[in-house]
Amino acid sequence: MKKFLLLSALLLTGCLFGCREKQTGDLPNINVTGSYKVKTITIQDIADVEYVPLETKKGFLVQGDVYSLGEKYISFRNPNTGDIQLFTRNGKAYSSFNRKGPGPQEYISVTDMFCDDTQEELFVLNGQKNNILVYDPEGEYKRSFPLDSARYSAMGDFGDNIILYSEADQNQEPFTIISKENGSVVSKIGIPYEIKIRKNTTINLPDGRILGLSSIHSDRIPQAPGGCYIMEFSSDTTYFLGYDGIKKPVLTRTPSVTDMDPEVFLFMAKETERYIFASSIKKMKSVEDTDFDATDYVYDKQEKIVYHPDIIDSQIKGRRHQITRESIPNYVSGNIAVNMIPATRVDLIRREGRFSDELMKKLEHVNEEDNPVLVIMKFK
Repeated sequence: MKKFLLLSALLLTGCLFGCREKQTGDLPNINVTGSYKVKTITIQDIADVEYVPLETKKGFLVQGDVYSLGEKYISFRNPNTGDIQLFTRNGKAYSSFNRKGPGPQEYISVTDMFCDDTQEELFVLNGQKNNILVYDPEGEYKRSFPLDSARYSAMGDFGDNIILYSEADQNQEPFTIISKENGSVVSKIGIPYEIKIRKNTTINLPDGRILGLSSIHSDRIPQAPGGCYIMEFSSDTTYFLGYDGIKKPVLTRTPSVTDMDPEVFLFMAKETERYIFASSIKKMKSVEDTDFDATDYVYDKQEKIVYHPDIIDSQIKGRRHQITRESIPNYVSGNIAVNMIPATRVDLIRREGRFSDELMKKLEHVNEEDNPVLVIMKFK
């Protein structure tokens, strides 16, 4: 995780509604100050793994994370330029466009995005204008709609709707469900907490500016079959929110985030038949802070024990994978996570002879200046 400096005032606005909540018994718990044994997991034992080299051609330079991975399209954005690229599911370059600008059919920046395969629509969260723009997969404008007064920083697919996240809530309601068609509010989703804690640390500078410090790269809403996982920085519980509106607690943490200084935040990423994957990161308190490496966890539901995971690949000797919320796209077809292997690393692994024979043949054409290779993990 990278630290970054954000010169801005933090907004303190929001609202509150409710939703149905399903109660459960004892929940898995992760102690974010604890030290656990390492559990080695071969990724092929828990997932069907596909390696997809992305075609390299002019206008299709991939920079950043995977934002959607459906049956038809894989989408990326360049956070610096505003470029959006779509590839087909087998990695062929499909479309590349940039609608950055001040016009009504353009975005100032791409705060978040995803492509809905079934509707053939790409949704762009334009945070600075507080609206969502909708394009077709070729980048042609279709429609747009404004959002309410909250400042949203993350967006994800939610079946027939969209789910949005805003840290700037005052009424314990950080999530909003809206219509994909016109942006009308379907419901507001609350997460209870006692004390409001924010991911950023604010420092008043002598010249009157406010310096915002954060160790968290971006806000994400991890997708899951039939819903998504939701959490609030001020809460000790992570929930699964289903398309039916039922909110079910699935993971807790200790110590309470309100009892820590500096705070350590826990993020759930993925649940499989046997495991729950999560990671934690410490809040940045000053410009001198440098220790922001994430700590990964896996909860074994059979053993009811927490471990630090060591996820190895039977097809790539010495390769480790991570299952974090950053590895879960905003739109997925199935219970999926994705890692990327940079082309320079592919070239090194090939020269060192660490690929299996089958994978060596599949990736023999990838050179060090090409786009990355996706490792798509579809959990069993």
